[in-house]
This record gives sequence, C-alpha cells and structure tokens, in this order.
Amino acid sequence: TWGAEPLKRVPKPYSADHPQAGLLKRKNLILHTKMDDSWRTSEGGLVSAVRAEFERTKPLRDLFDEKLGAEG
Repeated sequence: TWGAEPLKRVPKPYSADHPQAGLLKRKNLILHTKMDDSWRTSEGGLVSAVRAEFERTKPLRDLFDEKLGAEG
C-alpha cells in the first residue's frame, strides 16, 4: 500500500453509493506516464522531457485546482 489510508466513508456531499466512491475516499492520487528513451538524445534531456510531461497534465491540474481548490 502506498500513501495515506483512505477515508472510511465517502465525504459529503457525495452519497455512499456514488459510482466513484473508491476514488472519493482517497486522500491522494498519483498521475504517471510511460516515457520512451528519446529524452536520452534530446537537447534538454530528462529535465526537458519531465517538464513537457508536467505541462501536458496542466488541464487536469487546472481542473483539480478549480474543483478542489489549490493549496498554497
């Protein structure tokens, strides 16, 4: 098991039988991607490839910020 223990109940205002109850009870989520080896020979290397993948997730991060509120 990785991360914090999930909540025991689905948080309000969601019902206990919500179709995504399992996800709603989680305290953290992980987003991952599989990268090919092209970063090894690219101009910016690994840092550039990771930055590009991070920027690719911006719409999802913006949605989380909008719906859940950004911390900090």
